[in-house]
Amino acid sequence: TEIYTLSLHDALPILAMYQGIKDVFKTHGIPLSNCVALGVDNTNSNVGCRNSLKTKITADNPSVYVAGCVCHILHNSGKKGGEILKVL
Repeated sequence: TEIYTLSLHDALPILAMYQGIKDVFKTHGIPLSNCVALGVDNTNSNVGCRNSLKTKITADNPSVYVAGCVCHILHNSGKKGGEILKVL
């Protein structure tokens, strides 16, 4: 199992971001069909229902799980968990 990270500028058009992701997979000899998940921020351009990064990726591989705002979810979970812990 490998985890690949790709930092793309938010101002890039969706097709440029999509192509950047495909290029990373191609460079490493990994078919996009091997991708199981994609973690992105919850902007419309990333997870919207029309012409988004999610729609482009799932058109190539419908089984990809797209997880939005993973960092925010982890942060909020840790914050709430920390609030119920007593200080020793």
